[in-house]
Amino acid sequence: MGLIKKILHRENALSIEEFLKRKHTKKKWSELLLEACCDANKELVKAILTTKEIDANHESGGLTPLIIASQEGYVKMVELLMNYPELDVNFGTNHGGTALIMASMMGNVRVIEILLTHPKIDVNIQTNKGQTALIVASFHGKNEVIELLLNHKKVDILLRNNRGKTALEVAKMNGHTKCVDKINCFMKEHKIEML
Repeated sequence: MGLIKKILHRENALSIEEFLKRKHTKKKWSELLLEACCDANKELVKAILTTKEIDANHESGGLTPLIIASQEGYVKMVELLMNYPELDVNFGTNHGGTALIMASMMGNVRVIEILLTHPKIDVNIQTNKGQTALIVASFHGKNEVIELLLNHKKVDILLRNNRGKTALEVAKMNGHTKCVDKINCFMKEHKIEML
């Protein structure tokens, strides 16, 4: 049974239109938004976002709709969520992983391109272990992601994780020579030296 059918059955509604007209709590709308994101149901996400009683930053198990959509590479879902005025694009999981960090880990290039357009995006946020999106991309050898992040005007490539390693050092340790080359080239071009 699909998500819409499950929700309609659970709520004793005959149609999605009938369901959307009903009065629900902010928490209920927010939980439904999370479910719709997990199910990659773009139409239901779009419909839920039109309600006034929604918190698009609502988290469950440390995950928000944006983090789920970014991690899974649901481009259309990310686009819809990014248009929501109260969206906190930098919200982190229980471990500090943001939508940008999760998308960087998975190599979801198109999602990252979209996230980087948000005026409040912080590319240097660190997880509880000190990982940034750039460090995570370096660890996983995500060359295209590294290139996108290096092109962001506020990226700090000298940030270190809790083990004292920069993105360059992490890429070297994991044998990702293309990533190392990209970072070295960026550092040379911008006259940045390792401390």
